[in-house]
Amino acid sequence: MKQLSFLVCLLVIPAVGRADTIAFWRFGEKAAEVRGPIRDVSGFGNHGRLVGRAKSVRGSGFDGAAIQWNGSGLLEVPDAHVFDFRDDFTIEAMVRTERQGSQYIFIRSGPGGEIWIRQHVKGGQSAAVAALVRSDQGTDMIISGPRAISDGRFHHVALVRRMKGTGGVGELVLYIDGKPAASRQKPVNPGPTKISSLTSIGGLRKGGTVEAPVVTRGWIGAIDYVRVSDVALDAGQFLRPDGTSADKILAANRDPAVLARIQAVRPKIPPRPVRPPFNMEPVGDLGRFPRDFEPHVQLFVPDDQLGAIDPSPYKNLFPDALIHDFDGDGHKDIWTEKRFYRNTGKYRDGVPIFARFQDRPAPVLGRAIGDFDGDGVLEVISARDKPPMTMGHHELVPPSATKKSWSATTLGKLKVVSLADSSDTPLEALTRTWPYETIDVVDWDGDGRQDLLVSGHPAPRGFDVGWMPFLGWGFKRSFRPRNDPQGMLLASQIYGTVWWHRNLGTREKPVFHPGRIVTAGRDDRLLMHWGGVSSTVTDFDEDGDPDLLVQNSLGLFLYRNLGRPVDQRVYDNRRARLSEPEQILFGGHDEPLADPGMLEVVDWSKEHRKCLVFREQGYGLMYFAPNRGTLKKPAYEDITPWVTQGGPLTTGIFTIPKVVDWDGDGLDDLVLGSQAGYVHFCRNLGRRGPTPQFATPVMLKAGGRLIQPRTMSGMTDVTFGAHFCYTNPEVVDWDGDGDLDLLLGWQGGTLAFYENVGSRTKPKLAPAIEVRRKGKPIFAGARSRPAAVDFDGDGLTDLIAPDIEGYLVVHRRGRRGGRLVLDEPLRLNLENGNKIFASGYTGDQDDGSYGQRLNARIKLSVFDWDADGDLDLAVGNRGHGLRLFENIGTRRKPVYRFTGSPGFLTNHPGGHYRMAEPCDFDGDGRFEVITGADFGPVFYFRRTAGEE
Repeated sequence: MKQLSFLVCLLVIPAVGRADTIAFWRFGEKAAEVRGPIRDVSGFGNHGRLVGRAKSVRGSGFDGAAIQWNGSGLLEVPDAHVFDFRDDFTIEAMVRTERQGSQYIFIRSGPGGEIWIRQHVKGGQSAAVAALVRSDQGTDMIISGPRAISDGRFHHVALVRRMKGTGGVGELVLYIDGKPAASRQKPVNPGPTKISSLTSIGGLRKGGTVEAPVVTRGWIGAIDYVRVSDVALDAGQFLRPDGTSADKILAANRDPAVLARIQAVRPKIPPRPVRPPFNMEPVGDLGRFPRDFEPHVQLFVPDDQLGAIDPSPYKNLFPDALIHDFDGDGHKDIWTEKRFYRNTGKYRDGVPIFARFQDRPAPVLGRAIGDFDGDGVLEVISARDKPPMTMGHHELVPPSATKKSWSATTLGKLKVVSLADSSDTPLEALTRTWPYETIDVVDWDGDGRQDLLVSGHPAPRGFDVGWMPFLGWGFKRSFRPRNDPQGMLLASQIYGTVWWHRNLGTREKPVFHPGRIVTAGRDDRLLMHWGGVSSTVTDFDEDGDPDLLVQNSLGLFLYRNLGRPVDQRVYDNRRARLSEPEQILFGGHDEPLADPGMLEVVDWSKEHRKCLVFREQGYGLMYFAPNRGTLKKPAYEDITPWVTQGGPLTTGIFTIPKVVDWDGDGLDDLVLGSQAGYVHFCRNLGRRGPTPQFATPVMLKAGGRLIQPRTMSGMTDVTFGAHFCYTNPEVVDWDGDGDLDLLLGWQGGTLAFYENVGSRTKPKLAPAIEVRRKGKPIFAGARSRPAAVDFDGDGLTDLIAPDIEGYLVVHRRGRRGGRLVLDEPLRLNLENGNKIFASGYTGDQDDGSYGQRLNARIKLSVFDWDADGDLDLAVGNRGHGLRLFENIGTRRKPVYRFTGSPGFLTNHPGGHYRMAEPCDFDGDGRFEVITGADFGPVFYFRRTAGEE
């Protein structure tokens, strides 16, 4: 079996001995194929694991043998802050390659920064060697000259950081074959580089399995060894022919003082946690939980208040919304799949007000509407939401004397140029698995023919990056500026891209190019974005040519049209040349959606022009932003989804309701969380009726901007969905000052605390801070709603939440030195001695996101549902619906019995999670239930009349 080695250095080390080498990953025994674990022969015990396959290369390298990869394998080493270097360090390796592409020798990359050494290619030049150290202090990067090591021979490469180098100042030096090749004086990263991640040699794994990984910048060639030292070595101390030897390194690490240090810092292998399988069987047929609930009803605001336009009330993904003046009154209306929203011609702060919806199915669904062929007749372009991702072309027929409603006539599918007959080849969306979110019909190249400019959001693992269209550059020329003569393949997952399908036919009979990615900026970068992306074309600056607006998970960006270049090849010489992106702000703030869908610039009327409408992907709401500026310089302030009289109370996706008297008027209100991250306050109007009546909701702000916690937006090395927000509100007087504060469980797994710095009747929220214990953020469950209650009756608000393994725990509060503190969490007990396992994970998730597995989507309600004076539990989750736990102990010493699942409270549509939020809106002393659903609505379960 092979022997290879690796490294670890802890931030705090006892001064019992000094060893230059803290890790040594080395190929030893010869074998035809290398697999499995890789030992760290330095003695520090940081062993790695080979991912993918590698081969032994005999008779090569410094030791006469080396490990060889073909770009599809690498070595991974578990990280315990092994490279939190406080001072000097050296990373050296002996490598060989003949390839010119970018490929990692060594990398440690995480949210806090990265350290790497790699072969580097840029701007069409020959391959150089580059090294980088980046942290929150800044970035240091040094690059050697071209043609450094890609000649098929072994070369020694080393990165050295000296805290006190030449002249007493710090320096970062890159060596090749013992000679300095590049350096940087006074680097911006002089101190600890704290990064939490795996460490990799030979590439970076972005997905796949251990046997078949998806590797980024994988090494193609051989690596003899990698050695890491916690001192800055001189060239004579490197492991190379005229330096030190492996025997001397290992002998030095057998010194008694060094062995003592190794013993002190060597990581202790923790015992594997023992988690039994689901260990609860229901007892007692729901216990004393009431059963007299009426069927669920969806909540709407009354007709004198404003609700949301829900483009998908029947749970269809990627809903269409046609915006057009259908009734000819000069004000544009909205037609969704099943509902028609008439513009009343009234505007509130520039936002159009729509009449209560009419149940009228649209004559045809589509992404674009307009007179595309110039014949005076409206047309619609639609997109299939399932493969094959073809696009239909329809003609709208207005009402007439013989037919009172709109209808549509199909014109067939859009066609694409091919080597075969174009009349038989339909144009397919390049997204392959999900449809285009937006379609704009525009003469993008100025040739008098209408082209398609589209944006899409491919599903994870669903994009064939090797596909190349017949014409144009296709997808194998990407990521690099145009002057790169070699090009490269795209990354394995593309989440948001804007494409141009040029019309190569005529305006009357369009035939489209298979498509190319739109580019922008000084170096013609591809318009590719992490997360979803939506786009629209408009003459934003009124200069006579079409500009491009793009919304992604980081916000809304404008790419101005700078004209057309004249020095490009035939296909490109008419394309629009776009500027660097300019971010469009809303009242001085960005307002990104977790996953944007539609985007349009709308002239609602002659007086209300260049207003924005955008929608969250999936079943998301439509948000409206009126233009507060001028036509040449549009400006935007707040956004709102609340525009239609008598509309539904919905957040679009994953509504999480909390019932609480938020404004202190004696009436219970609703506070709603959502996938988009916004939090909505719905004030109780106090009107009597079969359902509670709420005013037009208000989007809550904290610190002057809309609440929307952020996670890893913009990162491309995390799995799909990691940038969502998923706010789960809990409202309680958390700081004990007499008013109500806001706690948010969210995608990040921590608990956000928004302090009320206003009053009980006029709440005003400060920016969020994390709830911490002993200086560290507590875990409260990803996408989960914890419960904050006085659990043990001592007058202090405690916290109930899932722990990292999916068990329910109580974080009791106490006072230390006059301050409120959280005690260590304790798992809650069942009567059979087991602990309450709250997870709903059923084993059907395979997207790499821990947030959808063991400890996520848990919704807690803690209240006395059996009316015996103590606190019981209602636990909702993804996989097992809603579970009831009756407290058969006492308030101070609770013991729980799992009494079953009330199916009559989970029979509503929407199945990603279940929950039961207690309320008493009718004031009869019996609790009712409010719940949300994954496609947005709020459902109300009232109790039947009479005694229980």
